Amino acid sequence: DEWQTIQTVEGDIYTYTDQGLLPGRYIYQVSQSLPTGSVLLSNPAEVVLLPDGAYILTEQRVRAVGEKATVLWSLPEGGISLSLYDASGRLIHTTTRIEAEGSYDLPSPPAAGTYFLRAEVSGEVQTWKLIWQ
Repeated sequence: DEWQTIQTVEGDIYTYTDQGLLPGRYIYQVSQSLPTGSVLLSNPAEVVLLPDGAYILTEQRVRAVGEKATVLWSLPEGGISLSLYDASGRLIHTTTRIEAEGSYDLPSPPAAGTYFLRAEVSGEVQTWKLIWQ
């Protein structure tokens, strides 16, 4: 992966990559140099760029069953629908939020496996793969 630096703020280095991803999708990560000389890396998070600089993001990592998945968004206008499906396409959870900016803790599915989060904003649909174990 080729990581590009976005900016450095108080010693934290913000980087991103778009290699191997669909257009408009990026993975970003924050790294922090520790006094011991080692580097602390954040969990990578996938960002989907929507029109007018809007975004929807959630961390791309394996979660333990019972752990929520936080979804963050900033949109040009209010309204986002979030739906979680299992690998068979069955709807597990859905919610509609009316605020233009916010966050939502998606509840954990009842069993380990691969799930798909579908976000719909003004007719545009984005999908992420989420894994619980």
